[in-house]
Amino acid sequence: LASAYAQSLYCAMFSGYWSGCGTQGFLGIGGGWGTDEGEIGSVFASIGSKGNLSKVVEAYQNDFQSDLKSDLDDELNASDFNTYVTSKISQYPS
Repeated sequence: LASAYAQSLYCAMFSGYWSGCGTQGFLGIGGGWGTDEGEIGSVFASIGSKGNLSKVVEAYQNDFQSDLKSDLDDELNASDFNTYVTSKISQYPS
């Protein structure tokens, strides 16, 4: 499940650059333009716990050889990061 969440996050940020994201778009290498902030928020809401989040971060690194936090920082402004990431994580049980 961690890899599925990692893939969903990657596709929400980079669907135009990776063919594993579904529909074929620009140059046949993915679908869509821009970051899907709503999908990012949905994934973080679904992860459900800090323990699961750690597994997703690890899967993201293993699957995409990239740091999830750095990619999110690059793709989201501070307000969107707070709305779609921080606020979702803050709802996880302690």
